[in-house]
Amino acid sequence: MAYVKGKGTIVKHTIASTLTAIAQVMSVSLSGAASQTFDTTSLDTGVFKTKAETGYSEPGTCELELFFDPALSGHQFITDLIASPATNAMQITYANSGSTTQSFTACGVEVGVTVAMDDGVKMKVTYQITGDPGYPT
Repeated sequence: MAYVKGKGTIVKHTIASTLTAIAQVMSVSLSGAASQTFDTTSLDTGVFKTKAETGYSEPGTCELELFFDPALSGHQFITDLIASPATNAMQITYANSGSTTQSFTACGVEVGVTVAMDDGVKMKVTYQITGDPGYPT
């Protein structure tokens, strides 16, 4: 089993129909993807609750932490998605020997900026994924 280093991982978003790397990314977190279930417990069920699949899955979110530069066009593109919401094709290229990619579409963005006395200006970006989250299989 290989251990894949985070260094060299690239996150891209689509600007003017071109996948473009997002600069100064410090971390990437994909979470919340899950197959949905519903409770099938009834009064005559044993002690343990039971569940069944609905046939749907939640695609989850992609969260980035980056050093924010308000003058960078790629960072401006992210904040522009708040005033002008649009779906955006995205891609993560992992730093493994095969440069495995994960492609998905984002359909909503949440942004937060932190300015601290003893640190660089940081931005936290959370993208809502729509459809297939594109996990490599």
